[in-house]
Formats: sequence, C-alpha cells, structure tokens
Amino acid sequence: MTNEPDFLPEERLYLIYFLARNKSINDVIKQFKNAGFKHTKDELIMELSDAKNSIDSGKKKHRNNSQKTDLKSFAVSNNLDIFELSKLLVRNNVFIENNLVDSYSLDVLLGREKEVILPIKRKNLEKILDLIKNELTPDLWEKLTHNYGLIYGDVDLPNYQNMMHTISKPKIIFNKKDKVRYKGVLVKKIYEEWKDHGNIARIGRKFRLSEETIKEYLKRNGVLSKEFVEQELSTLEAIATKSILGLKVYSGKEKQRIREKEINSLLEYLESKKIKYLGLEGNNFISYMSFVAFNNLLQEESLIPERDEKRANIMQSIISNNDLIKGGEIFNGLNVYKGELLDALRDKRYKNIKFNLLNLDYEGGWSFDKEEAIKHLFEKNMLENNSLIFMTLNDTALERIRVIKSRGNGIKGYITTNQYKLASELLSEYAKKFNFDLEKLFLERYSDSVHSMIAFGFRLKR
Repeated sequence: MTNEPDFLPEERLYLIYFLARNKSINDVIKQFKNAGFKHTKDELIMELSDAKNSIDSGKKKHRNNSQKTDLKSFAVSNNLDIFELSKLLVRNNVFIENNLVDSYSLDVLLGREKEVILPIKRKNLEKILDLIKNELTPDLWEKLTHNYGLIYGDVDLPNYQNMMHTISKPKIIFNKKDKVRYKGVLVKKIYEEWKDHGNIARIGRKFRLSEETIKEYLKRNGVLSKEFVEQELSTLEAIATKSILGLKVYSGKEKQRIREKEINSLLEYLESKKIKYLGLEGNNFISYMSFVAFNNLLQEESLIPERDEKRANIMQSIISNNDLIKGGEIFNGLNVYKGELLDALRDKRYKNIKFNLLNLDYEGGWSFDKEEAIKHLFEKNMLENNSLIFMTLNDTALERIRVIKSRGNGIKGYITTNQYKLASELLSEYAKKFNFDLEKLFLERYSDSVHSMIAFGFRLKR
C-alpha cells in the first residue's frame, strides 16, 4: 500500500473497515466527514484502491511470535542501512530488544509478506473503534484483523471480546506491551505523579493502566510493592545479600574487615549507650544491620541520607513494609532522606537529634561539601558528648587529582592529596574549638575490587 504522508494510520483502519463493509465511496466520504477527517474524494479513492490491492495480493501467514531476527546481521546480509532500517521499525511500532526484532513484522515491512502495517497509537485506535462499534460484529472484526491481516506493531490486534471490553471500560487497556514502548516518558510521568500523592489507584485511573502495571513502572525508580518485598526481601539476610534491582552490593571481604573494626569500636565505647545513628548506607543496609545487632539503636532518632533517588526509594520501601520482613522491626521508624548529607542535616525535622554513631561511608573522595557537613555537625551541636565517627573515602588516583584540582564550580582545590590528613586535621580543629577530645581509633587502606579506599575512625569525648 502506498504511504501517503497526509493519511494517518487510524484513517487507514477506517478505510479498511469500510472496504470490509462494502460501503460506496459516497458513504465513505460522508462517514469520514462525520468523523472529523478531511480528505478529497480523489484522495479517498486512491487510498481505497491501494488498500484493496494490498489486501487482495496475498494471504496472511501464521505468526510465530517467538521467532526473532538479529537486526545487525539481517541488515548486513540484505545490504541495508542499519540506521534507516531501525527508523522504519520504530516508526511502525515494531519493538527492538537486545538487537532482536520480530521476524514476521520485519518481512512485512520489507514487502516479503502482504499485510497492512498500521502503527496506531492506542488512543487513536480507541477513537476509531468507538466510531464503528455499533456496526461491529465478531465476524467482521475477525475479517478485519485476520483475513485482511492487519497488525498492530509487532503484536496482533486484540480479539473481539477484549476490544469491546476496552471500549466499554476505557480504564482497562487491551495491550500493555504498547505502553512499554514509550516507557521512558511514561515511567517518568507516573513517578512524578506518585511523588505528588502516592495513590496508585488514582494514577492507574489517570493513565488508564492497571495497578500492577503502575507498580511495575514505579519499580524502575526503586519504589517496591508489598508483593515484591514479601517475595524477594522477606528476611534480613535477603536484604543484605541480594542485588536489589541490579544495584551493587558492598559486601566484599575487605569491606567486611573494616565493618568488624567499626563494630569492635562500638562495643568498646558505646556498648551500653542508646545509639542515634547517622549513616551513609547502601540500599542493602549492611552496616546498619551490623550495628543494630550489637546495640540498642533508636530508629526514630537515626537518619540515613541517600542522594541516589532509586536507592533511597528502595530503602524507604523496605522501611514502609517492615512488617512483611522477618526481623523487620529494626527498620520501623527509621528516617531516610532523599538528598545530600548536608541538606539532610539542615532539614528542620532532624535539627534536634544529637548523633553518637556516624558512619560516613562515601563513594567519592574528600571535598568541600563533606567538610561543610562535618562543620555543621559541630556548629549546630548535633553530636553527643561521647561519639564515634567512621569515614570511608575513595583514594584512587583520579579522586586524589579531584581533591587537589577541585570538581569545578569555581571552588579551589586543596594543597594536598592526602585525604586522611585533610579529614583528620578538620576534625582536630573543630573538636578543639567545641571542647572535644579527639582519639584516633584506626586507619586502614583496602580495595573494594575496583577502587582503592581509605577508612578511618575517631572517638569524640568531652
């Protein structure tokens, strides 16, 4: 069929419908006008002729949805431009995943099979279905979708029952896969809506998607459903060891060796104390759970800032669904802040907490924002008289260069790349300024399999 640029895909479906009903050209023109489409008689006659010739030229073969073709290999073997071929597929809603594409749709697009390709958006398809539903019968729908071989992207059009269900109950979608094709934009919109009010049923009504689909899209941003937590993270061990949504687990032997040093310091200096924890955790809560196991930690007076929004959402999901986790009461009331450490400390909700266990486990190196956060803790009296500070910094060559050259924004770098020296001198200066004694507990260098790291601990006492 000739692809006239001024004929929309939904208009072509309308034409096919009239062709199946054996409507006269005058009836077609009248119906098109009533539907709000504007085309001349000659344009409609030409389009109808092309559609009929395409339909009459061959029978639709049985579709094998499992058969896939490697797009790059196909382009090379057929001397085709891979970029142009990809654009053709996208334009016709044929889904490409891991460089594989539905073989049948590929053959159709290249003229090897005789079908009418109709890349119709769901809302436009529903509009046309609504126009023709009063005359539509199961037999006619079967003729439209099978005998005439219409396809909807790389999937078949819905059967008659699903199609009528879609029209009568528009909040139900006939095919979730077509929404996935636009998942980037859609996921973002759904997530923004969820942040605004958090009502999944309301979001489903707005986007005309099932609640299960909404939950699946929210999961891409780390918002875990009750079902996911119950099935995948029902124990503390599962939380600590699983790669949640593919994110890295910081559980190497060297990292565990540092955690043991921290726990030993905790047992020596804060064993009988109620712990108010300030920690930069991963979403597996490994350090947090290690500290909870040995001490009386007060969740409601503890705070975990996390600047990565996806990780923060995972952590909040675990906390919100702690009743579904064996031993999950250790998360009940725990505060997670989405954002930087300094911003969290400035938040009025936490300004009256005095912390005594600080685990500043950074992924990067020393910087002015880290310096400002430590100054803020002293200046705003957010440290108890007997406190422990553990800190981990990235000590690779790249990070040391960043320390001395700065990261931009007009801020000058430091005069040395010795990060331990920079951090310990700042702590010493502010401990003295605010009448604390500063005691060094340990200094260790280790590798996390990718980066060289430096970890150290201090005790503050007054």
